[in-house]
Amino acid sequence: MIRQNFNADWTVEKGDGNSRMNSFLGNTQTQTVHLPYDAMIHEARTPDTKNGAQTGFYPGGEYIFQKHFTAPQAWQGKPVSLVFEGVYQTALVYLNGWLLTRNVNGYAEFTVEADPYLKYGADNLLKVIADNSLEPNSRWYTGSGIYRPVRLLVGNKVYLPQDTVRITTREVGEGFALVDVTAQVQSASAVTERVTLQQTICREGMAVLTDRQNLLLQPGESRIVSFRYCVDSPALWSPENPNLYTSTMQVLEGEEELDREETG
Repeated sequence: MIRQNFNADWTVEKGDGNSRMNSFLGNTQTQTVHLPYDAMIHEARTPDTKNGAQTGFYPGGEYIFQKHFTAPQAWQGKPVSLVFEGVYQTALVYLNGWLLTRNVNGYAEFTVEADPYLKYGADNLLKVIADNSLEPNSRWYTGSGIYRPVRLLVGNKVYLPQDTVRITTREVGEGFALVDVTAQVQSASAVTERVTLQQTICREGMAVLTDRQNLLLQPGESRIVSFRYCVDSPALWSPENPNLYTSTMQVLEGEEELDREETG
C-alpha cells in the first residue's frame, strides 16, 4: 500500500456568511499553508469571545481548506482513501464537488473513500470546511481547522485495510507465551483472487516464527484471518530490559508482495 503524506500546498481562507458560495465561485482571497495548521491561533484575541479564558480569548470560526492534486492513471481500479487525524470542530469533506463525509468529532481520526470520485490523469480539488463557530464547545484551547496531519492511502487489488492487524498476548507462563495475531484482508478486485497471507514475528531482526495461509477471495470479499503462536522462552519487556518483537503481515501473490503491515 502506498502511504503518502498529504500535508503540503493547501490553501485556507476565513469563512463568513457567503464563504461557501464565494469559494465555489472562486471569488476569495486565500493563503497557502502546510498541515497541520491551526487557524484559531491567528485570530485576534478579544475579551468578549464566547469561550473567554478557556481558549485564551481566541474566537472560533469557519475555515475553508483546499488542495489541488493529480491522481495518476495507475491508481485507477485501486482503493484510494484519505485519513484525517483531526479536524476541529465539524468537518465537511468534498472531492470534486461531491460531499464525502461530515465528521462531528474534532478529536477523532476519520477516513474517507476517495476512489469513486477521482478524476484520473487530471486535476482534482479536495475541499474541507472546518466549522468551529459553535462555541463554547470545550474546556480548553482547541484550535480550529485541520490541526493534525492528513495521509493518502492507495491500496492494491488485495490489501490490508488500515489499522486492522491486531496482536494479543493471551497468556505468559514459565518459558512460553501464547500470541494471537488477526488481520483483515480486503479484495478490491472484480475477479476471484488467490493470495497468500504470511505472518512473521521477529526479534532483533531475526525471524522467530513464520506462518502462511492460502486464501481464495471472491470479488470484493473482506475476511478476518487468524494466527496463533506459542513463543518459546520469550524475552519479556521490562524497564530494565526493554525487549521488543516486531510483527510483519504480508499479502503475497506468488513472489510479488501486494501489501504489508509492520507492527512493533
